Amino acid sequence: MKHLLTLAATLLLLISCNKEKNSTDTDAPADANDTIVGKAPGVVPDSLRNQLPAPFNTLDFDKAVAYDYGEGYDELPIINKEGKLDGSVVKEKVLDAHETADFLGTLGDPDTYGSGISDCFVPRLGLVLYKGDTVVFYTSICLACNYLDSSMAIPAMMRPRKDPKTGRENFNQGFSDVGHKKLEALCTSFKFSHCNGNPVSQ
Repeated sequence: MKHLLTLAATLLLLISCNKEKNSTDTDAPADANDTIVGKAPGVVPDSLRNQLPAPFNTLDFDKAVAYDYGEGYDELPIINKEGKLDGSVVKEKVLDAHETADFLGTLGDPDTYGSGISDCFVPRLGLVLYKGDTVVFYTSICLACNYLDSSMAIPAMMRPRKDPKTGRENFNQGFSDVGHKKLEALCTSFKFSHCNGNPVSQ
């Protein structure tokens, strides 16, 4: 009888331990490297942020999100007058540190600009920088119209440039061929729509 009681106690202990182990396994994430939607893993470290062009090297943000948006023929900023994300967003991409630096580096590069712009402005590509849930910066980009509109001035857009054909200086703020190709490549890498707008010639 004593042996039977000892055996029963041992079996109960094993069953209890097994249940506890299974419970722990269920609670654990399937993959420790999985990223929760809407959360970004430390978007840009300070060492990289300090190398970004103005004004991005002075902004305090912890998440960068690119948006595919815009329905209808309207001049829709990605953030509306109420400070809310435009309701026509069809896709979003939370950027990692490399993508963020690449996007902001392109926007802050003087070589991105220098061509003319179209009379229209129908943005379909948006970029928003957040600190928590607060919008720190946003820009609305129209590749077809060769132009962007942002919540704060980008110094690179304002610099005079020499026209390679005439040698004369201009202040054209439209995307250069080089800038347009970089932005188009970024848009395409996010698998967004409306990435193939033809740049406006100078």
